[in-house]
Amino acid sequence: MTLEQIKKQYPDAAKSKITVEKKVLMSHNLYKDADLRAYLQPLFPNSSILYCNCSGRKIEAITSEEAFPEELRRRSMVPGTKVIMTGAEKDHYPDRIWTVTHGPQLMCGELVVWLDGFSGAYSCEYLEIKQEG
Repeated sequence: MTLEQIKKQYPDAAKSKITVEKKVLMSHNLYKDADLRAYLQPLFPNSSILYCNCSGRKIEAITSEEAFPEELRRRSMVPGTKVIMTGAEKDHYPDRIWTVTHGPQLMCGELVVWLDGFSGAYSCEYLEIKQEG
């Protein structure tokens, strides 16, 4: 994913290049995506890390403050949350309210959750939280 592609959706997106000390590599597994994101998040508070990669001591990250509220919404879909589908499957389940059973979890670069009665993971991007009442 390139900065230009990301800027189409988030115009404030910015690329950062960081060189870490050798001792950081000894204490963190920066080659595992989840660990790299956990290491980077305090460096970019109130921003979403839309892309990150570590090669040797060099880290490249693309972040956006505009994307952060949506990331918080997606991360709030914890087990027990009631949701409705807004993606392609909404026509197959027009009035169905689903319950999140597991997640959210990063899978192939997307936050996904598992829904009670649905086979497989479902992208949080295409779910809307159903408000009580």
